[in-house]
Amino acid sequence: MSTKALHGKGFASLLTTFSFIVMSLSGFLLFIVPQGRIAEWTEWRMLGLAKSQWGDIHITTSLMFLIAGAYHIALNWRTLVNYFTTKREKGLMMQRELAISGVVTVFCIAGAVYQVPPLSYVLTLNNTIKQAWIVDKDHEPPMGHAELLTMPSFTKKLQMDMGQVTAVLQQNGITFNDTESLAVIAKRHGTSPVRLYQMIKPLEGSTSGMVTAAAPAEAVKASLQTAAPATQPVYTDELVDEKFEGRGMGRKTLAMLSEEIGFDLAKAKKKLAARNVSMKDDETLKDAANKAGTAPMEILKVILVGEPVKA
Repeated sequence: MSTKALHGKGFASLLTTFSFIVMSLSGFLLFIVPQGRIAEWTEWRMLGLAKSQWGDIHITTSLMFLIAGAYHIALNWRTLVNYFTTKREKGLMMQRELAISGVVTVFCIAGAVYQVPPLSYVLTLNNTIKQAWIVDKDHEPPMGHAELLTMPSFTKKLQMDMGQVTAVLQQNGITFNDTESLAVIAKRHGTSPVRLYQMIKPLEGSTSGMVTAAAPAEAVKASLQTAAPATQPVYTDELVDEKFEGRGMGRKTLAMLSEEIGFDLAKAKKKLAARNVSMKDDETLKDAANKAGTAPMEILKVILVGEPVKA
């Protein structure tokens, strides 16, 4: 029994239709979701999927739509060419339609870049909807990418006593280790980073260990006595935070960091391996941190703390 040949045009049409439907749904949801920092902090989900997952779906179905569209054009190329070369019954050429389509496309692009009405109203609505998700001040993380910080780093920044924090979390059935990020801890316990923060928020400011501008320098001086010559400072946890936090280090590979900061690659890999973290030269700090279930800055601290600071 012979297998019936694939109907090319029908397949292209169905593939284009299905990808358009899913792409439209994901695009709509990405239009209304909260800002990334809010979505990650509150563990926002729609239909069981996180914002990042809807973003991935949108990318893959957009690619599917692109391929299906190209296939559809190839199968109907002659018909498409005829649109521009054959006169219609009323004697009008498709040049007018082409011109109008081009103007509309350019207007949409320019409207987004230069905030031209009425498209600017759509963008304003998008921002309004995203802000509407913030119904409580705790929905705003106390710092950028707070969900990526380990519990010791997070509590230190908010001047919380670590012993008290551990006790409160244990009372609520939350356990953790010092290398796990808030996002990992929350996911493992079926909750959100913001919920963890709400549990320990009453402890905020309970210590006087606030890192001041002078603190990194004092820590460096103390470390000089044991870890390096008197004339050469070394990296401490505080100094790594002070110098590199908020500078997009997570997007850089190990090789790029080695060249930029000036540490030895082989030695860095050994220090990481001792903490059960493997990282390739062309792997980004963020990817390595995701595999290890911690924050990029924590990986950087493993590499740098105790190393001499190079000018």
